[in-house]
Amino acid sequence: MDVEFTLNGQSFRCPTGCTVAAALFLLGRRTMRLSARDGTARSLFCGMGICYDCVMRIDGQSNVRACQTVVQPGMKVEVQQGEGELGDDA
Repeated sequence: MDVEFTLNGQSFRCPTGCTVAAALFLLGRRTMRLSARDGTARSLFCGMGICYDCVMRIDGQSNVRACQTVVQPGMKVEVQQGEGELGDDA
């Protein structure tokens, strides 16, 4: 069964149980955040939650590790700009 989510406002589907990082790779997408220093694209590096290169804005919360977050139905995923912004729960 597939799960529907949005990436930067566009709807996509991925297999149930995929992490956000895996779903993006299945879609051929690699950019997860843009660096604060010079805006270069960053992506998955360690794949196990240690390096934080894959942080994204997910459901209004910045700095969520895409490699550790399983896609949920209706999840809103956005490429993070730099260090991100405070989320709804701040």
